[in-house]
Amino acid sequence: MKAMHLFFIFIVICCCNAQQIILIKPGGPASTKQAQQTMDTFAKTLSKLAKTKVTATYFNDESSAMKFINKNKPQLGIVSTAFYLKHYKNFNLQLQLQVYIQKQNKMNYVVAVAENSKINSLQSLRGKKVASNHLYEMDCLSHLFFRGNSNWKNHSATKSTSRPYSYVKRLFRGKMDAVILDNFQAESIQHLLNKQGKKIRIVLNSPAVPTMPVVSFGPSSSKVLEAMQKLQDDEQGKKLLQLFQIDSFGKVDSKAFAKLRQAKQ
Repeated sequence: MKAMHLFFIFIVICCCNAQQIILIKPGGPASTKQAQQTMDTFAKTLSKLAKTKVTATYFNDESSAMKFINKNKPQLGIVSTAFYLKHYKNFNLQLQLQVYIQKQNKMNYVVAVAENSKINSLQSLRGKKVASNHLYEMDCLSHLFFRGNSNWKNHSATKSTSRPYSYVKRLFRGKMDAVILDNFQAESIQHLLNKQGKKIRIVLNSPAVPTMPVVSFGPSSSKVLEAMQKLQDDEQGKKLLQLFQIDSFGKVDSKAFAKLRQAKQ
C-alpha cells in the first residue's frame, strides 16, 4: 500500500475483548479492502506492544465511519483536527496525545499556484479552479482562510480530489488555477517538481493549527496509549509510522487546541 498522508482518523473501540481501530481518511486513495493488509500489520504491532488484542479497519469516507462509530461506541481515536473541531462537543472528545510530523505538532495550509501564475491573493482566486484533498473537510478549511465571511465552495470552482499531486501537475498545463496543500505536502511535492525543473509558488498561508490529536470518547485504554508512544522504538512500528508519514505520538498541546476551539466559535 502506498504512503497514506496524514489526514486520517483512527477509532479504538472495545469490542469482544479486543481494541478495534478504525482508520478514516476522507478522500483517501485506498479502499477498505486495499488497506486491510496494512491495517492488520498495524493491529498486530499494537497488540504486541499493548499486550492486548487489537484489530484495525480503514474507511476512506467519514459517513461510513460515523455509522460504525455510532453503532459501536468508540473508546479512543486518532482524528484529523477538522474532525475534532466538528465533533468534540457531540462526542465529548478528550485530548490524550498528538501526532508529531518532522518533530512538529503544528501545521498550516497553503494555496499553491504555478510559478508564473498571475494569481497573488484570495480575491484573485474568485471564480478560479481550486483543487485539494483537504476540501473533503470544507468547513474547517474555509474558516481558516475566510474567517467565517465566505467559504471555498462559494468563492471558487472547487474540486475535491484524492490525488492532489495530479492536480498540481495540471497547474503547469493551465487546466487548474490553484491547489490547496498542507505545508508538509507542499514541501514534498516541490521536491518532486525540482527534478522536472518546475516550481510552485505559495500565495496564501493559513494560520498554524495543531496536528491530529489522539482523543478518548470515554474511559480510555492506557495500554493502547502507551503502545502508540512506543511505536517509534519498535522496528515494525517505525515502518508503519513512515507509511502514515508521521514521526510519533507525543504530548498534546492543550492550549493550542483551546485557542482553536475558541476561534471556531
